[in-house]
Amino acid sequence: MARAPAWRGIRWSLRAWLSLSHFLVLIGPIVLLVGFASLSRQLHHVGRSAVFDQAIMLQIALNESMALQNPGAVQRLMTEIHGRTGTAVHLVDLDGRIRIGAGEPAVYLAEHPQVALALADTPDTFGLNTDDQSFWTLNAPIVAAFPIRRVMSTPFVRVESPVGAIVLSRPSPIAWLGVTHVGSRLAVFGSSMVAFSLLLALLAARRLALPLAALAKATDAIAQGRFDAARDTRSDRRIRIDEIDTLMTAFTGMSNRLQRRLEWIREFASNVSHEFKTPLATLQGTVELLQDSPDMPAEQRERFLDNASDDLERMDRMVAGLMELAEAEEVDRRDVVSLDDLLARIVRGWDAVQLHGKAGTVRGDEQQLESVFRNLVHNAVQHGGSSVAVQVRCVREAHFLQVHVIDDGPGISPGNRKRVFERFFTTARDSGGTGLGLALVQTICEAHGGDVRLDSRPGHTDFCVQLPIEAD
Repeated sequence: MARAPAWRGIRWSLRAWLSLSHFLVLIGPIVLLVGFASLSRQLHHVGRSAVFDQAIMLQIALNESMALQNPGAVQRLMTEIHGRTGTAVHLVDLDGRIRIGAGEPAVYLAEHPQVALALADTPDTFGLNTDDQSFWTLNAPIVAAFPIRRVMSTPFVRVESPVGAIVLSRPSPIAWLGVTHVGSRLAVFGSSMVAFSLLLALLAARRLALPLAALAKATDAIAQGRFDAARDTRSDRRIRIDEIDTLMTAFTGMSNRLQRRLEWIREFASNVSHEFKTPLATLQGTVELLQDSPDMPAEQRERFLDNASDDLERMDRMVAGLMELAEAEEVDRRDVVSLDDLLARIVRGWDAVQLHGKAGTVRGDEQQLESVFRNLVHNAVQHGGSSVAVQVRCVREAHFLQVHVIDDGPGISPGNRKRVFERFFTTARDSGGTGLGLALVQTICEAHGGDVRLDSRPGHTDFCVQLPIEAD
């Protein structure tokens, strides 16, 4: 199988993917609303500037000419302005009543503050009475007003007195009026946002659906005994969601453990069948022989019964060893274990065993670790000969601990070295050996994250147990 590239796409958590998709789906309407408000404000500003420009021009035209003395001319001028710009123009008296004008007023002029300021003859810098708040209040009509004065001149004095006001007004520009100018752009933008949101939703759904579908497919494959499907699923680099990736990792680990357990069960069943077949056949033959020979001499009968009892005891030891081996697959407890005290208890029972070095503490199951070192020491004493000398040496490094069980016996033959850790392999079957001791040692060491190694030659056999040391 070709190796997938090490990096494809951005790896995010599921929460990040969902947050991004929701954010992008919501940001579209927000952008449209902000654009609509900006367009409304811009149109309002343009309309306000246009009305004020018209007011300034009209003020200049009326104050610098004699048009006020001709009401007909004023009416024609107002009508022309209204026809060209759509702005309503009216002349009001000091009481706010409309005298002449063109168009429909956008507000009630008699009570509008702009008109009141103009009639009070308090113009602003530009000679107009304006309300700056109307720029921010987008729904407010636009109103500009300036006073009309009667001028009386004598050779020595010029007297101006207000007689009314000219008021220009128009409704607030509605943003929808500008949509006709930018409607195609808004349509394209809105359609793009909808399409992008749909694409993002489909992408998020696909990123969720693909690994889950692969997980379901792998589950069916494992149910049919094809455990390689879990590895293929884990190698799929399209999985870029942290939670899904974590789920796949846990699933692959579970599949591997299940595969190892099934293989162990098959091997276990085969070994049990082979190991129990011989003693069961022997017991069956003994029982049949005793049943068929009621006149068998007592001494011979006793010998057959002793052999049957030995076979039963060996089978009982094998069952106990198998149960202990099955329990050693998993370490249920992770207590702090003092190996110095544990090893001291073990070597105390043999005069030929000496303990050297300090092991310190490790984390694990104390009973299982005691079983490891008791089996190794027992094997060294049992197989080393009557004059064997056994040493237990402890070496503690920064990250691991080594315990060597060394004997000066005859050693292990090259052919047996490769099989000493196999289940049910033993060279002491005649003396009741079950062949499960060293298999148990290896299983417990691996369950604790360590291992066991063998170095053997005539006069020197070294079983080295290495265990990890957890940081404080």
